Amino acid sequence: HAAAEETSVNLALHPYIVDMDKAVDEEPRKHFAKTEGITVPLDTLDYTSSGVFGKSTTASAEKGKKVFEAVVTELVKRVNLLKSAKIEDLIRKPKV
Repeated sequence: HAAAEETSVNLALHPYIVDMDKAVDEEPRKHFAKTEGITVPLDTLDYTSSGVFGKSTTASAEKGKKVFEAVVTELVKRVNLLKSAKIEDLIRKPKV
């Protein structure tokens, strides 16, 4: 389901696995099935003829680098928050 973001990240990190000559733009023809707010994984070909969700033709390595750096920055921030937290603050409290 490689839309612009996923394709861009792969262009930045693994350009040899991306063939932009095969890139297409296609939106899902139906909504994802949901159960209690959880998306049920299904075959992407059930939603689009190409398996792509979105605009993969707009992908670029430059965009991928920016997306990757933003994700890594956010992950580092969250890991640091967890490292600085008290364990008792991280444990879910029973509902009364």
